[in-house]
Amino acid sequence: MNNQTIATAGATLITCVNWNRTDLVPQNIIDAAKSGRLQGPLTDWLASQSWNQGKFVVRDHFKVDTSRNAKVKICEVRNNFMNWFWNTVEDLPPTKAPNVFTLPRYMYDKDIILELGGVPKAVSSLGEMFRDMENQQDGPKSAAGLLLTNGYANIRYIPQPVKKLDDKRFSYVGLEGREIFEEVKDSQYLFEIKDQWFVLRAVDVCWYGGGWGVLAGPVGYPCGWDGGVQVFSRNSALKPSETPVPATA
Repeated sequence: MNNQTIATAGATLITCVNWNRTDLVPQNIIDAAKSGRLQGPLTDWLASQSWNQGKFVVRDHFKVDTSRNAKVKICEVRNNFMNWFWNTVEDLPPTKAPNVFTLPRYMYDKDIILELGGVPKAVSSLGEMFRDMENQQDGPKSAAGLLLTNGYANIRYIPQPVKKLDDKRFSYVGLEGREIFEEVKDSQYLFEIKDQWFVLRAVDVCWYGGGWGVLAGPVGYPCGWDGGVQVFSRNSALKPSETPVPATA
């Protein structure tokens, strides 16, 4: 980092952090930055100092690489995924096996989520998704795992940290550093956990033949999912005593 960047990072840290908090740790600053609540180069500098230890850093794992030494063969990561999740840092996923639901017919997101028991039950994480990909790093050439390798989708519903604007509108900082504004069709997909707002996204991985393709789309998109695809779920973002607070006016 050059001197100007360091000075900007320092100024951002001084002016944007509540130093009176007794629970302040560097990771809190990183999480705030990644969710768009703290701007500037500070977050990258903190990450470079290894303050993401004990966390699942999305950009360190979901990389296009089909070489022989690739930890997981990934042949494509679509723009939506990168724009929504590239700066995401999650808690490391627990080892509990996911629930796997095979669609019996063509279904829409809202019907799948209802079948899973609602948004709190449908929530999953990218760390869990990547762990399943690691178990089948070479697709059908790997030992048997949970993911389909026949070209069908393996879906997870992942929360993206955002800033709530009103009942259905929200914003987030995209990959290029600009604030992006969107709206959900159904306010149940915009929810709060503790003091952070999230929007639910549909993320799926498919085996393309030479590697995994990683795609993401908005929940409630007009198109649905074919029968035979799999949906993975687990209440990974909420403790048993917590429920999301719906976005209401």
